[in-house]
Amino acid sequence: MLRIGRAAGRAAEGGRARFTALMCATVLLTLAFACFVATSATYDGRDARSAARAPVAVAAGERARAVWSTHWDSFQGRQFTVVNISPLDRNAPLPPGLPRWPTPGEVFLSPELMNGPATEDFKHRYGRVAGVISDEGLASPGERFAYVRPTAPMLATEQRPMRIAGFGNAGAGSFGDKKIVKDAWTFYPVIAVLFALPALALAAAAARMGSEGRDRRGALLRVLGAGRRARACMDLGEALLPVSLGAVISAAVISAALLENVRLPWIDYVLSAADLRDAAAYLAGTVVLAMLSVIALVVLLHPVQRDDAPTTRPGAAQGGLLRLLSLGMCPAFAALAWLSGALFGGGRYSMLVYLTAAAGVLVTLPSAIGWVLARLVRPLALATRRRSKGPGLIAARVITARPGVVVRLVAALVVAIGVVGQTQMLSSSMANASGTAQQLHSSEGRTMVIVQGSSTARLGRDFLTALPEQAHVVSFGVGKPSGRAIQAPCPDLKLLALPCPRGAEGTEVPYGELDRRLRTATFEFYGPTPSHVRTGSLAKLGNRGTVWLAIFTEGGRDLDTGKVKSAIYQHLDINANIRTLAEAGGTSFDNGYHARWLTFFGIAGAIALLAAMGVSALAEFLRFGSGVAPISVLAAGTRLLRSTAVWLLGVPVLIAGIVGVSFHLFLAMPRSDSVGYVEHADWAPGLYAGMLTATAVLAAVISWAGGVAAVRKSRTWRPRAD
Repeated sequence: MLRIGRAAGRAAEGGRARFTALMCATVLLTLAFACFVATSATYDGRDARSAARAPVAVAAGERARAVWSTHWDSFQGRQFTVVNISPLDRNAPLPPGLPRWPTPGEVFLSPELMNGPATEDFKHRYGRVAGVISDEGLASPGERFAYVRPTAPMLATEQRPMRIAGFGNAGAGSFGDKKIVKDAWTFYPVIAVLFALPALALAAAAARMGSEGRDRRGALLRVLGAGRRARACMDLGEALLPVSLGAVISAAVISAALLENVRLPWIDYVLSAADLRDAAAYLAGTVVLAMLSVIALVVLLHPVQRDDAPTTRPGAAQGGLLRLLSLGMCPAFAALAWLSGALFGGGRYSMLVYLTAAAGVLVTLPSAIGWVLARLVRPLALATRRRSKGPGLIAARVITARPGVVVRLVAALVVAIGVVGQTQMLSSSMANASGTAQQLHSSEGRTMVIVQGSSTARLGRDFLTALPEQAHVVSFGVGKPSGRAIQAPCPDLKLLALPCPRGAEGTEVPYGELDRRLRTATFEFYGPTPSHVRTGSLAKLGNRGTVWLAIFTEGGRDLDTGKVKSAIYQHLDINANIRTLAEAGGTSFDNGYHARWLTFFGIAGAIALLAAMGVSALAEFLRFGSGVAPISVLAAGTRLLRSTAVWLLGVPVLIAGIVGVSFHLFLAMPRSDSVGYVEHADWAPGLYAGMLTATAVLAAVISWAGGVAAVRKSRTWRPRAD
């Protein structure tokens, strides 16, 4: 039976296309399953390495071996950790990833910082480069991280460094990538909805491609007395070779990731090959699981055969238990998506429930559409028969008898609309909690830097001479009795269009007359209050004698932020908080970068859905061309065939697209209107209009292609025994 099935697959209409579809479905489904395993392995490895490098604080009466502190730096809005560390004795234990202790003024950089852009000047920002941190000292191979041993003068700017006995503390507070990267459980629903679900849709479409001939073959075998096992063996024989070939390709792709670290495009995240090798057995299991899943779909996705049918006359499919469950669960999932914010607090759990409910709607909606259309076309069939509309009558009869045709044709389209729409909603939700790329890369945002230093900062000549030539500095802080105080030498004040008053009292400048950059940089601290401007040298004007500085350029020229940060970290304060004007306002850009994962998996899912749509469309072209070819003898031209293609293929796709966009708008309303949600998403009218336009174009193309296939088939059709 396996050999017969393999031979039948080669001889079947569209056999090569189904072979390719099953192979691609196996590859994508394997990669989807592997994403879950890779995510788990990556987080396990990251947590283990983060725990190994975490400091162990000295206990009471224990001797300290080193002093340790951290501060944040940033690169294009992405924060990363810099560790300041100094040994207290010659035998102090080394941090993981370092071959030796750096000497005072030396720094070990991660490969990502070592190979960073020259404009950032990472190699000179913290001191002299002594070497590169090895992978065992990094949470992930692409982590930006640095170990700095300050010089004695800069070590004195440390206020309360942590005294440590060594490293290896699983219970220590997180820092580095572990602090920045989202929790693993936020990735699993995204992978499931945006990638695994589309891959499963492709597998289902590939399994049912060319199903008409196999259904007839199965019915014949059933009449001849063959049992389910025999029919399953034939289906297995037909699908085993393409599925096995897809598994081999998947295994080759996964094996390549086990040999070398892989940098994911656009996201710029590096997967650790060592972490994936630790999970090699589970990755091998994903290949087997994908093979079994595709084979199960091939074997199980068949029309229900009823032995007690009252007649052999073709009739409307009434649907089994699965379709009835779909009809009931689709509105239930939609209601759950609407109420998830109010029922679960609007936070993390609400998002997980919303994603689960949205996935449930996408899974059950196509079957529900097929069931509804099967009942709506009955009146259409009667109406077209009374009006003698041949194409409409043919289409209505076919859809009434086989609503599964409609389901297979529109399922990929409906899920694609949902995936694209949910990707946009989730991305905008995360972007609303983050700064924008326009703000981050604005030309004005590169003209000023805001510095916050401790009371022990060394605000002297060494710092000022280390700044680039085009840099100017003003100090600011709390004014008396309120507002902000600004103090600097007169030439620097004039560059900000500020007066140079004489005397200690200074003069008051209204908020609206301040330089726009200075207003933006200081608004989060002082609001729209006036400023008290004084002429004098730079001073520590912050609370408790802390340093607040604004470093800027004249005439809107770009500031060399790399050299500015180098001057600050090596001559002012090793733990200074530094933000460019683009990063001012307390804005974090991390969520914006995290949103790239949504687009990444959304694109992967869209590719799978486009493949599923192509497979479904090709299958329906083959079915349609063979099915309507006999009626060509009743028509003088090709108009009847082309019009039938419009009614049978184009109209269902158009209706499905409209319904899919409508359902997405329905699901988007609670997120857009912030009904119980902490973070809201934005409407995208242009995207919705684009999806409707694309649906109309797709319906026209499918109608044209179906008509062409039918016309070509009719020219070679000859009566033959089935």
